[in-house]
Amino acid sequence: MRSILPATILCAALGAGSLVGAAEEPGCNAPKIRKKTFAFRIYDRTTIRSNPTTQIAISVKQWPGQTFLLWMPEDVPPLWNQWTASVAHQDFSKTKRGGYRWSFTKKPGAVITAELIPREESLLLEVRVTNRGNKPLKNVMAQNCLHFSQAPAFACDDFSRIHIRTGGAWKRLSELDPKAGLPMYYRPGFLEEKRRDSWGGGNRHLVQKKRADHPLIVCTSKDARRAVATVSADYECVYHNQGSKYLLCIHSHQAPLPLLAPGKEKVFRQCIYFVDGTVADCVRAYDKDRKAGLFGEASKKK
Repeated sequence: MRSILPATILCAALGAGSLVGAAEEPGCNAPKIRKKTFAFRIYDRTTIRSNPTTQIAISVKQWPGQTFLLWMPEDVPPLWNQWTASVAHQDFSKTKRGGYRWSFTKKPGAVITAELIPREESLLLEVRVTNRGNKPLKNVMAQNCLHFSQAPAFACDDFSRIHIRTGGAWKRLSELDPKAGLPMYYRPGFLEEKRRDSWGGGNRHLVQKKRADHPLIVCTSKDARRAVATVSADYECVYHNQGSKYLLCIHSHQAPLPLLAPGKEKVFRQCIYFVDGTVADCVRAYDKDRKAGLFGEASKKK
């Protein structure tokens, strides 16, 4: 049933991220984009793995004192992962767009290219997998990881400021009574349709009963005035790793591609929004990009 609240009251409620349809209701004018100035520092460090891994430290000039750590990518099965010490180091090169690019060519018949692309108030992550062999690649997937442990205004270890949409309403994870330190909320129908997930069913013990019916997962700041959200095309699930104090990460995780044929390329696309505002403002930013086609299928013949 559609709300009949006056527009001024409705917009105030949406500002708190408490009602559904934050970006769709009439009478709510989207705020102007507040352009962010991003800076990046790339280094190797041994953290939760037994070997050093390459970190991208992201800072935002307008948000001093906050460092957001990114693994891009963390895992690209069946071709590469960061816990294989011999290939874990990533040599990123700066691009003309002000971002960074890394390529992996040590796997015969396949190439991975990952690129970080700065935008006005977001970062676009593109991981491209190209099959240059003569056999299909099976269950191709790309996973990135955004950590909050070095961003004190955002780091959340009690589920209270991590938001997903379930049952048509935006909820804090703390309201959902998660049964694991790394609760996974799947897209409605994904598991019910017996689709193969990215872990081949190996994470069943982390799967929660509630379903995430929106691809965004949002972390709001302690002062409730800022939000960081991530979203991926063709999402499989969203999750938050509260159990690892080094990570405290959020994921909008893309479904694997069952088969990547010879001569084909698959682009796994994800966006991270850095918004002055609330959950509702993150939804508006995502909707603008979605309507512009940013998350459309990006698979082509090479």
